[in-house]
Amino acid sequence: MLPLARGGRDTADNVVAACRTCNASKYTHTLACWALSKGSATPCACDS
Repeated sequence: MLPLARGGRDTADNVVAACRTCNASKYTHTLACWALSKGSATPCACDS
C-alpha cells in the first residue's frame, strides 16, 4: 500500500480502513513504517 501523496492509486487494493485519528497520524508514511512507529510523531525507520 502506497499513500496517495507518494503516488499511490485510489483503488480498493490500495485502501486501508482506519479511523480519522489513525488516518491523520499515518500521513505520508507507508503502512509498514506507520505500524513500526505505532502512529506516533516519531520518524520511522524508512524516513518517509
